[in-house]
Amino acid sequence: MDIVALDDNHHTLSLIRSVLRSLGYDRIRCYLKPESALAAIEAAPPQLVITDWELGPISGVQFVRSLRASRNPDVVRLPIIMLTAHSEDVLVRAARDAGVDSFLIKPFSARSLSQHVEAVRSRTRAFIQEDSYVGPDRRHMPPGPGRPLRRAADPLPSSRDDAFDQAEDQIAALRRRFEMSLGSVIAELEAAAEAVGRDQGALVRCRRLAHDLRGQGATFGYPLLSEFAGSLTRLLAEGREGDPLLGQLVGLHVKAIAAVAHGRITGDGGDVGRALRDGFERTIARVTGVAAP
Repeated sequence: MDIVALDDNHHTLSLIRSVLRSLGYDRIRCYLKPESALAAIEAAPPQLVITDWELGPISGVQFVRSLRASRNPDVVRLPIIMLTAHSEDVLVRAARDAGVDSFLIKPFSARSLSQHVEAVRSRTRAFIQEDSYVGPDRRHMPPGPGRPLRRAADPLPSSRDDAFDQAEDQIAALRRRFEMSLGSVIAELEAAAEAVGRDQGALVRCRRLAHDLRGQGATFGYPLLSEFAGSLTRLLAEGREGDPLLGQLVGLHVKAIAAVAHGRITGDGGDVGRALRDGFERTIARVTGVAAP
């Protein structure tokens, strides 16, 4: 099966490719940039596209709209899975209305990814989502025009237990590698943050490290780490060298990231996670003079 995978984080792409290969999918074409993926898809349409929401210059929704607007009917009809850390109701709707066939939230399991792949292959253009990702109030979204909803959680029998076990082992091994590397990555990030304002390359290093942490945090079950790293990525993209507040704000972000990493705070972190987020937001609001929402 020919699959195109698009994500702006090379760690996540490596995981997706590894899991899919363990499940027996033999041709995985991976791309970091949406323009490269679009050109490759137009030149040789695959049988399936898997895309992230965050793609750098454009969003995954814009990427999907480009595919659905293609003059090539084979591209227009492609099954598309959006694999993302976003779970907000409004974003699920936006993805569905743009033409996404299946919406799967990171972190994902080998079995859930396989279920979504098989579901879109057999039920193309019926929107698929996980029940737990509909929204915080547990309501099911009404179907959009011509876009019926159903749950991907409906059982999809499979006899490939050995393949699932192998793929889950791959995910577990990569997660352990990520966790083992956190100490050195945070140390590198802290060193780069301290050099902001003195070293022109410090902002670039900070941005690269924060970008990688954002993607890996979402993929391996550290959403709070991903949230702080994503905020830092946006700050560094918008900030200007010489801004007196920039170094202070970068330092506050790095402290929050380090707290999550050192505390191994997975999921929402419960009371500890909420206290950390609230404290971070209050401190940022105090420094910037902008009231926290």
